[in-house]
Amino acid sequence: SPTGALASASRAPASPFGSHSTSPGARHRGASDRSAGAPACGMKWDFDQATPWKLLKAKGGKPAKGLSGSTSLPSLRNGRPAGLAQAAADTAMALPGVSTSRPGTSNRPGTSQRPGSSQFSMADPMMRRMSSLSSLPPITAGKQRYLQECDSRKNPPRPLPVVLGHMPTISAANADLVDNELLSIAAMVQEMQRLDCVDLSNNALVTDRSLVQLIKSLLRDPVKVTLQRLILSHCVKAGPHMMDATVKLLRSGGVLRQLDLSRIMIPAQFQLPLCQAIGKHPTLETVSLAETGFTHHGLTKQCLGALISGNVKSLDMSWNTFSGEVFDEFGRTVAKNSRLRALRVANCASVVDVVSATDFVPPLSRFLEHLSHDKALTLLDISMNRCDFRTALILEDSLDTHSKLKELVLTNNPLGTLGMRSILRLLSRDHTGLVSFETE
Repeated sequence: SPTGALASASRAPASPFGSHSTSPGARHRGASDRSAGAPACGMKWDFDQATPWKLLKAKGGKPAKGLSGSTSLPSLRNGRPAGLAQAAADTAMALPGVSTSRPGTSNRPGTSQRPGSSQFSMADPMMRRMSSLSSLPPITAGKQRYLQECDSRKNPPRPLPVVLGHMPTISAANADLVDNELLSIAAMVQEMQRLDCVDLSNNALVTDRSLVQLIKSLLRDPVKVTLQRLILSHCVKAGPHMMDATVKLLRSGGVLRQLDLSRIMIPAQFQLPLCQAIGKHPTLETVSLAETGFTHHGLTKQCLGALISGNVKSLDMSWNTFSGEVFDEFGRTVAKNSRLRALRVANCASVVDVVSATDFVPPLSRFLEHLSHDKALTLLDISMNRCDFRTALILEDSLDTHSKLKELVLTNNPLGTLGMRSILRLLSRDHTGLVSFETE
């Protein structure tokens, strides 16, 4: 009866696991003092009645812990620890108003459902997450191909994110890969349907033998339409065949957004085709060609003009060799571009004329003169370009009307006291956009 149920419930422990002053025997004595209408020990209480708690069945001949009906989580099945999926199912059974019957079975003849309970199935997101805790990601065709290639080439498999199933990226930076290992990865890419990023930076041992095969595997449509980042910086043994394959990859279109070929010597015959392919790419925004062998000749002018004629927003041309003429043409091109936001030309100023110290004009000064017509740059890195106080004065005059440039990097330049005064005056003016500058 409800009265007997309430009397029995008042003698049950309040917390799920009981208090320190309540022993298991006391709990059983409380359950044995029930009225005639109360359920026997080991039976579940009817949640339609007034009592919100129940006693669990005894497991392995020992009395079970008394838990509340809304938080019971049995951890044993037949005296053995239950798995995560079984524990999730047991938890669903213990929840009030929840049933684990299959969809559509409640109305079938011969099936019963606890009164007041609602339908519950594996389609529920919570149940699906809990049941998947004990499962491992499946071995796809790409992973199987990779393991087979590693076995045939006698290479230990690398714990790459794409192999472990974490994300569709090949993150192998600073991994010291060799050609056989990269060939196994290239074979896996041929079986993949999606690949977001390829990062092979600082792998100085890979050569054209494996790099060409990898880039050819990236030309497949399922991968090409998903690849967004290609980082091959400091693969110093890359040769002309890899560069030719890269040009073909860029010309094929795709959704590539970042390309990093820094510290790879680009042969002269591929410099202009590469820059033209970058400029015509529809989605490429971030390009790094630092220390790639661009020098002070007429071909470099054409390369720089074609490079930023497209959608490039961030360009790194540091550690190349530009003369005053190249800087002059580059400045005109940058001033006409309305998309370029970040430009890095650290350590690019070369000295080709032998003149006295008093008559020397840093080549970068000819580039800075054109910044007065630029309206898009927000970051400029001109560190290590032998900029003295005269260059700083030109920079102050050019940026006086520039309202977009917010960050300026001037490290390792002999500015002197007069040069620092020019930069501080520029920073103190309200009508300029400069917010911070970096120097030693």
